[in-house]
Amino acid sequence: MIARIWHGIVPTSKSAQCLDLMQKFAIRDYTATPGNRGAWCLHHTEGDVTHFLNLTFWDDFNAIKRFAGEDYDRARYYDFDPDYLIEMELHVQHYEIGSRELKTLLTGLAMGESPRWHDDRLWVCDWGAQEIKAVDVDGNSEVVVRTQFDLPFCIDWLPDGRLLIVSGRENLLLRQESDGSLVRHADLCGVSNKVWNEIVVDGRGNIYVNGGPGVIALVTPDCSVRQVADGIAFPNGMAVTPDNATLIIAESHGKKLTAFDIASNGSLANPHVWADLGDGAPDGICLDAANAVWYADVPNKRCVRVREGGEVLQTINLDRGCFACMLGGTDKKTLFMITTEWRGMNQILEVARARTGQVLIIEAPAPRVGWP
Repeated sequence: MIARIWHGIVPTSKSAQCLDLMQKFAIRDYTATPGNRGAWCLHHTEGDVTHFLNLTFWDDFNAIKRFAGEDYDRARYYDFDPDYLIEMELHVQHYEIGSRELKTLLTGLAMGESPRWHDDRLWVCDWGAQEIKAVDVDGNSEVVVRTQFDLPFCIDWLPDGRLLIVSGRENLLLRQESDGSLVRHADLCGVSNKVWNEIVVDGRGNIYVNGGPGVIALVTPDCSVRQVADGIAFPNGMAVTPDNATLIIAESHGKKLTAFDIASNGSLANPHVWADLGDGAPDGICLDAANAVWYADVPNKRCVRVREGGEVLQTINLDRGCFACMLGGTDKKTLFMITTEWRGMNQILEVARARTGQVLIIEAPAPRVGWP
């Protein structure tokens, strides 16, 4: 977050009228600008002169530019200002507001993916180790499932609490029973025999799985399977809004987030760009209560929070590729980021052996909503 400070001096005899104009025009325009987090007009009288400080808070410098223009260090004035100000100061001051500390929760992952907050712990698929691990907020971890299949595999839960695992190369959706055994929940080969990837279960028990040749399959509560979307440029993370009305998917090669309307029968329609990400390459995603999406970005080594339309609200730069992210914790405001020193698809085994994977955490501005 950025603080912007403007200073001005007016004759005390004009201070009351000047304050009224600032509140009527300047404060109005500040707070009407997307990305503004608040505005205050402070004043202090010293005899014949009164000092004014306009203190405003912004998500980032892009938000400030929407108010002040590209040359955002220059002060912005109104036509009436020369009638009140003793001096028209040319520039304002900007200060970055310190964020919460980035902490390391877990190290030694071979290649982490598909994080989910479940039963007061973060669950993460370690593709390189063929394990699913769970870790609490104090860093205590355990292996909860060992898989017999290779990457990719991703997880979510049925409404009744049973774990689902996408076995991507086998084109299967597996279900864990109470005795720990894995059984077939659905066969995805009827839609595609290519590799399957991510999964999300919505609030009605509909299961969406993506992968293959850029498709999304729907597995309904009765375990029937059908294709509901195609033409997706390398489908990756998915999220469903709290009202079960919209599915958002990361198109890694399309450098965008795409949204679909969800029909009452689970079908997807009306695909449209939710956010154009510029040079962003989205991988895993999650939703927050401010209607923003966090997306992980491997090649750019960052985790980014964006609004619908693509406005960047926050960027967390990292020292290695960010594969996935998830909000969780007791108040759902802890952002978990899964990172690894990525060296390319042709060096996956080398990456796995190096075990550079980490789970990083930082406090987020808004809690998680929706699914997963």
